[in-house]
Amino acid sequence: MATAKERLAGMDDFQIVRVFEAFAQQLMASSTISFPAVQAGVPAATRALAQWRVVEGLTPEQAERLVAPADAAPLARQVLAHLADDPVYAPALDAFLASYRDDALVADVILAVGLVASMLMMVASTAFKAKFGNIEIEKHTLDAGTVKAILEPFGKLIPTAK
Repeated sequence: MATAKERLAGMDDFQIVRVFEAFAQQLMASSTISFPAVQAGVPAATRALAQWRVVEGLTPEQAERLVAPADAAPLARQVLAHLADDPVYAPALDAFLASYRDDALVADVILAVGLVASMLMMVASTAFKAKFGNIEIEKHTLDAGTVKAILEPFGKLIPTAK
């Protein structure tokens, strides 16, 4: 059986964006902690990053904006690849991929900036908890390298606030 990382690598741009969108929505829906608590669980070192200030400073208009199709797939691919390597998120991603079926008839690669920001918030927070099927996600530690690596392409989507 292929690993989550192998399955992700075999997906085209449309598929990877659809998987990212569905996985992020399911993570948010399965959270057992309020979103304000997740936000409060982001460590000070992460909050100090310029790219993180972009995530936290999104206006509602920016959050609703769609990521350009040329940027959506690489961003989704990078975030999901890092989650496939994360010991906390990998089991949930693997279980999700094993049962995921996409029957949507969407013809474009679309991804909302706000959804990406929400996913980054869950990954960066040390307070995120979720019940994801039979898998419990409880994030207490933070891999700063992963957060920084997935923040870099996101920061390029929205101009850094002065």
